[in-house]
Amino acid sequence: MTGRVKKLVRKVIRDRNRVAADRSVVSTKISLDMDTIPSDLREKILSSKVVAAYMPLPDEPDISEVLSAFEKNGATVCFPKVFGEDMAFFAARASECRNIGSFGIFEPDADSKKILPEEMDLVLVPAMAFSEEGVRLGRGKGYYDKFFSGSNGFHGILIGVVAKKNLFPHLPSDVWDLTVNAILTEEGMILPKERSGKN
Repeated sequence: MTGRVKKLVRKVIRDRNRVAADRSVVSTKISLDMDTIPSDLREKILSSKVVAAYMPLPDEPDISEVLSAFEKNGATVCFPKVFGEDMAFFAARASECRNIGSFGIFEPDADSKKILPEEMDLVLVPAMAFSEEGVRLGRGKGYYDKFFSGSNGFHGILIGVVAKKNLFPHLPSDVWDLTVNAILTEEGMILPKERSGKN
């Protein structure tokens, strides 16, 4: 049942994004406004030395300003590369991600330095949508759910990135769906609400 509802939500979001693209709506630009970040999270963000990011698809927010801020602060940034059913992260600048992967996403070279999960202080997590409870709705392949499942040594911060229009009060979810520590939109950063119940 949950799977069917997720597919329906994905279709609604895709249709809405397609209409926006037809109207030449400029991609949502995200920035890190420290004034909108809760104080207990601010210090962790500012002290992050290794940041995992992503190369956005056309319907995902532009995070170039966020990446620039981390790089200016001396952080190492890394990006994912897909290998069949798995993915790994490699250190690179966004401008160095020139290879088009199997899903049309720009990826870094595999001969770049590989970054292990336990080395990551902060991860910018893409999604089709997030709930206000911090639950992620991905594109259905489960790469992020598997990679950050908690069994691979990762102990950093997960920050979901999404346009405000794709932030919902509640989303259908399964036990394996990734839940983030904070959500960043064009209007600032929010902390997830306490989950009201199970699906």
